[in-house]
Amino acid sequence: MTFREKLESLPESEWKNSKVMIKPIVNEKELIYATYDCQVTKEQQDLVNPSWFEIGKTV
Repeated sequence: MTFREKLESLPESEWKNSKVMIKPIVNEKELIYATYDCQVTKEQQDLVNPSWFEIGKTV
């Protein structure tokens, strides 16, 4: 079973709340949002890699 299949088999309450929702990126518009428009706060920037860096590693 893939990670996606496992995620889809869980109840929605396990992967979605008022702040976070996990879902597959299905088109370029969503990819642009995920990597450019959706930014971490200034306080979080030292804790994680930039999103474009992570996406670039998987392409």
